[in-house]
Amino acid sequence: MKARANSVRNGLIWGFLLLLACTFPASADPFDFTSRTYSGFYQLLRGEASGEVTIKAFLEFPATPGPHAVLVVAHSCAGWSGAGHGEALILEAARSAGYATLVYDSFVPRAWSNVCSGGAGAAGSPSLISDAFAALEALAKDDRIRKDAIFIAGASMGGMTSWFTALEPLRRRLITGDLRFAGHSSFYPSGEHGFMADKVFAGGPVLVMFGLDDDWTPPKRVRLMVERQMSYSKVPLPDIRLIDYENARHGWLNVQMQGVKQLPSASSRLNCPLIFMGQGLPANHLIWVDGREMDVAPSDMKSHLATCAMPGVTIEGSREVTRKSLSEMIGLMNRIAGK
Repeated sequence: MKARANSVRNGLIWGFLLLLACTFPASADPFDFTSRTYSGFYQLLRGEASGEVTIKAFLEFPATPGPHAVLVVAHSCAGWSGAGHGEALILEAARSAGYATLVYDSFVPRAWSNVCSGGAGAAGSPSLISDAFAALEALAKDDRIRKDAIFIAGASMGGMTSWFTALEPLRRRLITGDLRFAGHSSFYPSGEHGFMADKVFAGGPVLVMFGLDDDWTPPKRVRLMVERQMSYSKVPLPDIRLIDYENARHGWLNVQMQGVKQLPSASSRLNCPLIFMGQGLPANHLIWVDGREMDVAPSDMKSHLATCAMPGVTIEGSREVTRKSLSEMIGLMNRIAGK
């Protein structure tokens, strides 16, 4: 069984390396770093990692003199090998604007593949958050990188990762000192966890972009999550921009996908509660888009989540929305980096 697991892991690693060989020129540098796996959000907040992993990454620099501002690209729930089209456009936009770029695959060292249907269980989101902060720490130690201009962007699950790295309770748990991302760009993010804390945000500006026809990560639910998270903060908020795009569905960065595609095995969580956690509090605060709110003990959460997901969603690429949203991302980065 162990030999088979190693064989699967090695196959995933080679697949990732072959894909990145096509995505990056020969000048890209291997940039491995160490991260941790967490079995759930509560384990992350308690600092209870289930193990360490080595993340294989690739770092590319522009031809101009350094040190360089850099964009970290967090991948979607399909990983790099399954859904690298949108991520490739994010990379291309950053490179064209003169940024260094870092990509990595969180699934390869854990022998995960496509986790869109929950294949990683509760470990998926917290482990990806851990990887993003580990990448931030590794980049900040490299003299070729501007420590004040390390950005992060992603779409769908990657957009969720970008959003979560803007939250101070998670940054404080995973980062020692004041290091933080300089800015966060989230394209049609998923996510359902938030925090009740006096200081909610880490400080860098945040850009969250929605497709108004998105039925996989419904904008009504995600916007409620963002806005309620903002309302909990008792200190001044960073610059947070929420942008709606009409006639846009989930996956608009996948521009090669023209026409609506049905995904019967994926599920919308529109009717599922948002989960707000408070460090040290005995209960979670649940919020639904229909206006219901209640406090629920962590041990009773399963009953509220067991049947709320609705199977069947759609995705569709859009060149026009891709152009507009990538321009917004570069605009945010340029303002902070002084370009």
